[in-house]
Amino acid sequence: MSRICDITYYFHSGFSVAIDDTFLLFDYWLGEEGDLPQEVRLTESRLAKYKNVIIFVSHCHPDHYDEAIYDFRALPNVTYIISADAPVGSRGKRMARGDKLTIGNVNITAYGSTDPGVSYLAEIDGMRFFHAGDLNFWHWRKESTLKEIEKAEADFGECLKELDGVKMDVAFFPVDPRMGEMYDAGATTFIYQIKPRLLFPMHWQRRAEVAVDFARRQTNRNTEIVALTKAGQNCRCDFTETEISLRISSFKRREEEDEAEKAAILFEHDEMITEEERKPSRIAEAVAKAKEKASRQPSDEASTEFDPDDPFHNTDLPVKL
Repeated sequence: MSRICDITYYFHSGFSVAIDDTFLLFDYWLGEEGDLPQEVRLTESRLAKYKNVIIFVSHCHPDHYDEAIYDFRALPNVTYIISADAPVGSRGKRMARGDKLTIGNVNITAYGSTDPGVSYLAEIDGMRFFHAGDLNFWHWRKESTLKEIEKAEADFGECLKELDGVKMDVAFFPVDPRMGEMYDAGATTFIYQIKPRLLFPMHWQRRAEVAVDFARRQTNRNTEIVALTKAGQNCRCDFTETEISLRISSFKRREEEDEAEKAAILFEHDEMITEEERKPSRIAEAVAKAKEKASRQPSDEASTEFDPDDPFHNTDLPVKL
């Protein structure tokens, strides 16, 4: 039996997970200068179609906690989950390290972080999604003292110890090039110790090439790594016990395909359609044609090809930035 979910990237550490009639939104941020394009921004009408919408805030830093999330507070299907370090008066159910909470069909556990706040594990009908927030091995090799690096490593190791044995189907984890040498040490350790089935790099500071290179170097037999680098990019994930099928599309393409599927449903129930046209084979044909038309539209997807002039090209060594 397979399970399908849609992962969408917005900006910085902002991702959503759509699975059946449940929608999870993590650390949604519009950017300091409204960087997230208007057409990609979430709206009440988009969220209203889900039965259960949960909006997570991992901690109070402004690049993770944007009050724009409260634009959806009037919707009865929306629940806010915020970390215990959020300012007094912040709307939402507070969670601290070790807390557990169930919202509808979603079981939530708050784990530790090496920055303020928490990381989250959300389980939906056996599927597990982990958002690290700012959990990472934060160190600056050329600036930090040896004692500071050792403490950062110990704190990170303590958080990972809590996660030992925790099954993760999808994880979102920081890969921050500002740390310079060995900037990806935390993410690499996380991958090889926790072994999520699928990981999306985040927090890469507008350096899309960093995310792409990390995915190329660190994908392994246990963990597939996918770099979504454009706002609104979507990854449709089809999980079986042993395999993952992935399809990446732009926001526009995903919208067009969704509209094609809706049109097919209307087509199936239209009383003006003949019985011959209503046959499953004809409906499938109509959907296929609509999707083929969408696929012929110019794509704005991020290229997966490597530019020979890319400084990350042809190297598996940690990059000195």
